[in-house]
Amino acid sequence: MKKYFLFLIICLTTPLLATNTPTGYSINTPPPWVEIKENTDEVVPDHEPYFGIFYHFIDRQAKKEKNTLFNYINISKKIVSQDGIQHSSQIEIEFDPTRETIILHTISVKRGTKTINHLHPKKIRLLQREKELEDNIYSGFKSLNIILDDIRVGDTINYSYTLEEKDLEGKNNFYNRYFFTLSSPISFYQYRLLWPTDRKISLKHHGNMSRPKIVKQGDYTEYRWTRHDMKRFEWEPSTPKSFECRDFVEIGDQLSWSDINESMADLYKNQLPLSPDLQKYITDISKATSDEGQKFMTVMKFAQDNVRYMGMSNLADGHQPEDPSTVFSRRYGDCKDKTFLALTILRSLGIKAYPALVHTSDGENLNKRLPSASIFNHVIIVAFIGSKKYWIDPTQSFQGGRLKNYSQPYNGYALIIDGKSNTLTKMPQIESKEPPIEVLETFDLSKGHNQPSTVTVTTTLKGERADRQRRTLLTTSKKKLQNEYLTYFEKLYPGIQENSEIEITDRKEKNEIKIKESYKIPNIWVRDENQKSWFTTFYFKEITDDLDIADISSSRKMPLLVSFPRHISKKIEVHLPPSGWNLKSNSIHISDPAFKLSQKEIFKNNKGAVLDNA
Repeated sequence: MKKYFLFLIICLTTPLLATNTPTGYSINTPPPWVEIKENTDEVVPDHEPYFGIFYHFIDRQAKKEKNTLFNYINISKKIVSQDGIQHSSQIEIEFDPTRETIILHTISVKRGTKTINHLHPKKIRLLQREKELEDNIYSGFKSLNIILDDIRVGDTINYSYTLEEKDLEGKNNFYNRYFFTLSSPISFYQYRLLWPTDRKISLKHHGNMSRPKIVKQGDYTEYRWTRHDMKRFEWEPSTPKSFECRDFVEIGDQLSWSDINESMADLYKNQLPLSPDLQKYITDISKATSDEGQKFMTVMKFAQDNVRYMGMSNLADGHQPEDPSTVFSRRYGDCKDKTFLALTILRSLGIKAYPALVHTSDGENLNKRLPSASIFNHVIIVAFIGSKKYWIDPTQSFQGGRLKNYSQPYNGYALIIDGKSNTLTKMPQIESKEPPIEVLETFDLSKGHNQPSTVTVTTTLKGERADRQRRTLLTTSKKKLQNEYLTYFEKLYPGIQENSEIEITDRKEKNEIKIKESYKIPNIWVRDENQKSWFTTFYFKEITDDLDIADISSSRKMPLLVSFPRHISKKIEVHLPPSGWNLKSNSIHISDPAFKLSQKEIFKNNKGAVLDNA
C-alpha cells in the first residue's frame, strides 16, 4: 500500500524580490491587517486522523501592497497517536531566498491548560536540500527547519508566520491555486484575500467550490472562502494526475493569453550579438546543406545530445532564458536555455520556429485554467518545415530517426509564443500506423514433454519506444538488462535458463531497436489434475503489464491510469511434438471505445501453432 504524507511545506513560487534580511527570516508580530484566530476547539471530531494528526484549523490570509504580496499562515493541529509525533515534531517552510523572506510569529505547544513556547532562535536552522539535484534540477530554494522537543500524544501544535513575496520584474503576475479538498481532516479552513480595489483580478472556481464572501474595505476588496468540518480526501490508487475531482479556486491578475504571449515573446528575442563560435557553427550548417529539414534535424540533435540538461528553476531570472552564446559555450542549460539556443540557430538559418509553453503532467487541463504563465512548467519548440508543423522537445536526448519519423511529444495544450496567439493550441497526438512494440516468441517444444524446450524472444521497438529504450541502454549495463529480462521470465516459467547472451541492434536512422533473447526451459510441460495429459501455457503479458489488476474493483469511482495510446503486436510461434494433435484454427475480435483486440490461432499440419495478438 502506498502512503502519501501530508507535510505542510508551504511553497509559493510567484516571482519575487531578494530579501533584505541576510538570513531569510525574522521574528515579529503579525501584520495589523491579519485577523488572529485562536484555537478554542480542543475536541477532535469523529474523523479518521491522517497519520495521527487532526487539524483544528488552517487559516491563510493574504494582502497585496504595491509590488509585495504578504501571505499569512496560521496552523493548529492535534497529535492523536504516536504516528502523529513522528510526522509533526518538526516544522519546515520552504522559500526562495532571492525573492522571499519569512516572518515568524508564533510556535507553541498546548498541553492541557499549559502553553509552551517553542519559538527559540537557536532552534531555527536554514537548510538548502536541493531535493531534485539527482535529476539535474537546481531550484535554489531553502527551507526553514524547526525541530520541536518533547512532543507527546494529546499535544496541540500551533504556529504562524508570514511569507513576504516581492515582485522583482514589477509585472504583477500574480497567480495561485487554493485547494479546499485535502488529504487530512480539518475542522476549519480559510483563505482570505485583500486585493487593491483599483486592480483587476480574476477568479475561477472548480468542483463544488463555493463562491467567496466579498466585502469592500476602503481601498481594498476582501475575498473570503471558508469551509468547516472537512473530511479527509483520498486518491484511489493509479489515478491519472490529470483527473480533477478536488475543489479549488484559481486567482490571477493576468487577464488574457495574448498579454502573456506578448510579454513572453520578448524573452526569446536576442538582446546581445552572437559569439564568433556560435556564428561559425550557424555558418557551417548553412554551407553543409540547403535542405531545410536536414538543417532543422542537425540543430535539434545538437541541442538534445550536445547540450546537457541542468535545470535552474525558480531563481531570480524567472522565465528569462540564458543568452544563447553562453549556453553554446558552456554546453548546459535548462529547457528554456536549450530552447532559446535552438531557436536562435533555427531563425538564423531562416527556419520559422517558436517556443511553446506546456505542462508535462497537467497539459490536458490547461484549457480550463485562468491565463497565467505560472501554469506551465516546461518549454519546447514548434517549427514549420515546408507545409508541416513539428513539435520537438530539446531536452529529450538521443532520439533516433529522421524528420519524417522523429518522435514528437504530446503535452495536451500549449501556448505558442509567437507574440500574437490569443488562445491555447491543442497538440496533435501522433499515432504510428505500425505498432511501436512488436514481440515474437518462438517456442521449440518438438522434443516432447519429457525434454527441455527452448524459446527465442525478439522484441522490436520503434519511435518513442525506441528513444526510451536507447536512453535506458546508455545508463544500464547489458548484464543488468539481461538479468532483469531473466527475472521477468522466471515468474512465468520457473527454472528458465539463459541460452545465450542478449543481442541488441540499434538502427538509429530508422529509429528501431531490436533485442533478441534466448532461453532454455527444463520443464515447460505440466501434468493435469487427472494425470492423463500434459499441458503448457503461453502468456501475453506485454498487453496486460500496464494494468495494475489489484487497483481494479467494481466499487472504483476514479479513472484508472493506463498508457495511451498503446499499440502492441505479439506473435507466439510454437513448434509442437510430431504427433497426437487435433487442433483447429480460431480468431477473436473485440472492439470497445477504450481498446481493440484481435487474436488469431493458426495451426499448421498439426506440427505448429501461431498465436497472434494485436
